[in-house]
Amino acid sequence: MKHIDESVAWFTIDQNDNDPVRFLRYLIHTLSFSILNVEQKLNNILDEITSFETIVDTLLNDLDTYKGNIHIVFDNFQEIHTPQIYQILNRLIEYLPANVRIYIITRTNLELPLAKWRVKGWILEVGGGSIIF
Repeated sequence: MKHIDESVAWFTIDQNDNDPVRFLRYLIHTLSFSILNVEQKLNNILDEITSFETIVDTLLNDLDTYKGNIHIVFDNFQEIHTPQIYQILNRLIEYLPANVRIYIITRTNLELPLAKWRVKGWILEVGGGSIIF
C-alpha cells in the first residue's frame, strides 16, 4: 500500500449542511486542518455577510497560494438539496487551482454541468457515484 504525503480535507455531509453558511463554515473548518491560518480569516469574511462568490474567491486564492497539493473530499453529497450550495461548488470547480483535486461521493445525480466538464476533460467518474475533478 502506497502512502501519499499530501493534504487531504474530508468533509462528511449530513442533511443539516444544506444551509450555505453552515456548509461554508464546515468546509473552511475542514480545510483548516490542511491549510494553516485560513479559518479565522474566512470566517471573518463570512461573518461580514459578504456574497458567497467573495468567500469562494477568497478561498480559491488561499488554495492557489498553498505550496502543496490538496485533496478535498465531499462525502455523502446526496444530502445537499440547496441550489446556493450547488452554485458554490460550481464556482469552486470552475476556478479550481491546479494544485487542488475535488472528490465528490454521492448516491444521486448532481445538479452540476457535468456534461460540460466531461467535454473539457475535467472529471473522472468512478463507479456509479464518485466524481473526481
